[in-house]
Amino acid sequence: MADNSNLINYQWSNGEQTPTISVGNGTYTVTVTNTNGCTAVSFFEVTLIPDAVAPVINPNASTAVLIPNAITPNNDGYNDTWQLPDLGEPNPPVQILDRQGHLVWNSQAYQNNFDGRDNQQQTLSANTYYYVIRLLKSKTISGSLTIVR
Repeated sequence: MADNSNLINYQWSNGEQTPTISVGNGTYTVTVTNTNGCTAVSFFEVTLIPDAVAPVINPNASTAVLIPNAITPNNDGYNDTWQLPDLGEPNPPVQILDRQGHLVWNSQAYQNNFDGRDNQQQTLSANTYYYVIRLLKSKTISGSLTIVR
């Protein structure tokens, strides 16, 4: 099942049937079936590290996906931009909102380029913001993202 383009059915041990799921600590199983009726089963053991990442599992990537929840945009070459892992879909739409729910940054095709500035290139303050990633098949991933300055 190396070609993921013909996957048609996902069945997770928690009952979900979407390509990606949000998870907590525990063991997860996914059974994937393609258009030819071939199936594959994968097992994932997830152990969360508090305040480190927001976990999402993507069976197309065959690994647990960890979404970073902080950036340090100080031009030192480390964590200057928010780098999303492979979510099974290239360049998903991403929104960043402030604590009041106001949209401060938006991209229709995310390129790992959020650097702590809003869409007008104004520096956002050190604070906690919230992201919304909209994947195909109506799956939404959301969580917090802290800018540390």
